Amino acid sequence: METRPLKFLRIMTQKHSPRKDDMKTIINMLVNLMKEVRLVPSGIPRRAGVEDLLTLLSSPVVQKSLSVTGVKHCYHISCVTPDRVWVSDKNIILTDTATGKQLHSVEDPLHTYSGIHTVNCEGELIYIDNERNILKLFNDMKTTTTLIKHTDKTWEPECVYCSPSCGDLLVGMYRRDEDTDTYTGKVMRYDNTGKRKQTIPHDDNTPHDLYERPWFITENNNGDVLVSDLSRGAVMVTSGEGVHRFSYTGPPPSGSRLQFMPLGICTDVMSHILVSDWNTDTVQMLDRDGQFLSYVFTRQTPGMDYKPWGLRYDVTTHAVYVGPVDTMSVCRYINRHLHLAGETHSDFDEGETNWDFDEGEFNWDFDEGEFNWDFDEEETHSDFDEGETNWDFDEEETHSDFDEGETNSDIDEEETHSDFDEGETNSDIDEEETHSDFDEGETHSDFDEGETHSNL
Repeated sequence: METRPLKFLRIMTQKHSPRKDDMKTIINMLVNLMKEVRLVPSGIPRRAGVEDLLTLLSSPVVQKSLSVTGVKHCYHISCVTPDRVWVSDKNIILTDTATGKQLHSVEDPLHTYSGIHTVNCEGELIYIDNERNILKLFNDMKTTTTLIKHTDKTWEPECVYCSPSCGDLLVGMYRRDEDTDTYTGKVMRYDNTGKRKQTIPHDDNTPHDLYERPWFITENNNGDVLVSDLSRGAVMVTSGEGVHRFSYTGPPPSGSRLQFMPLGICTDVMSHILVSDWNTDTVQMLDRDGQFLSYVFTRQTPGMDYKPWGLRYDVTTHAVYVGPVDTMSVCRYINRHLHLAGETHSDFDEGETNWDFDEGEFNWDFDEGEFNWDFDEEETHSDFDEGETNWDFDEEETHSDFDEGETNSDIDEEETHSDFDEGETNSDIDEEETHSDFDEGETHSDFDEGETHSNL
C-alpha cells in the first residue's frame, strides 16, 4: 500500500519549508488524503447550546394564575407535560394547566406539607401513601405497584424525587428522638425497581447530623442532591457520591433578623437552584455552588402577592410553577431564543462526503512564482529537525497497531500489524466512483491562478 500520508507528514514537519517544485506533489497528496475521508452522519442534529438559547429575564413575570380544583393548598407540584401537573395537599390532583380543572385524584397519599410525589421518565406518578410506602401509579390511572415497602418503622419517608438522568429514586427520611424531641434525617437512593443503592450521609466525609428533617428533595444537572430542610433552616447540598458540598442558610446580609425557612426547591436547565422562603415571601435563585444570585419572585412581582410554597420547573417550557394556597401561578424568568434553535441543518446525506473529488477535476493551476508561502528558513517554528521528527517510519513500517508500553514512533518492521491490505482501505471512494459536485471551472476552490495565498 502507498504511504502518501506519511510522506506528506514528513514533508510538512521538516524544519525548512517545502521547495516550490514540490508543491504540486504536496497538493496532490493532500487531495488524495481528502478523498479518503468519509463523513458518517450521527443521526443527531447539531443544536445551539443552552447558553445560546436561554437567558434570564431582567424582570420575571407571572404569566397566569390558576384556581386549582380539589386542593386548598398547593404544597407540592410535579410536572407531567406542559398541560398536566400533579398538585397536592391532603390529596394528589392531576390538574389541567390551561383550566385548573381536576383530571384525576389519588385518595390515599401521606397527609403532610412536603414533597410527597414525583414523576418518572415515563410520566408515571410515584408517591408516598398514608402508610409511608412508596407506590407507582401507572399511566392507565388504575394500576398501582409498591416500589418501596415501609418496613423500618424507625425512619419515616417524607419526600421523594425521581432522577430524570438515571431513573433513581431519592427519598428523604427522618426519625424523631422522643426523649430530646429532636430529628435526624438521611437520604436513601433506590433504583427504579426499589432496590437500595446508597445512603447519605454515608461516611466520615459527611456529618452524620447533616439533615434534621428533609421536607423537599431534588437533583441538579451535575448530580448534586439538594434537600430543603425546614427544621435546620437550610438547603443542604451533597455531591452524587454523598459528600457534603455546601449549605445555604439564606441570602446576604447574614445577620438578617428573619430566619431562612426553605420550602419548595427545584433546579432549572442552567443548573440554577430555586428555593421558596416562607419568612421573606420570596423565591430565591442560587448558582450551582450555592452563591445567592437574586430574588426571582417577591411580593412586588405583579401577580404574586402571596407566600410561595411549592415549586416546580418545567424543562419543556422553561416555566416555573409556584404554589401558595389554592391558586397556582405559572411564572417565567427565562427567555427562550427560539430563532436560534432551528438554524442548523445537516448538509450531509448518509453515505455522502464533502470530499467527492476526481483528480482530474481540480484546477490546481499554479505557477512556481505564484505561491506566497510566507516562510523564511530562519523563521519557521517547527520543533523538528529532519532527523528528529516524530515520524520515524520507513515506508514499509506504516499502519501499525501499538502494544501497550510502546511509543508511537518506535516501531520495528516485525511489530507492525496492518489492518489493511492494499486495496482494502476504509475509503469507499475509488477514483472512478467519485461523484464530484463540481464541473471543471466551477470548483469552490479559493485558488485562482495568481491569487493563491496559502499561509501555513
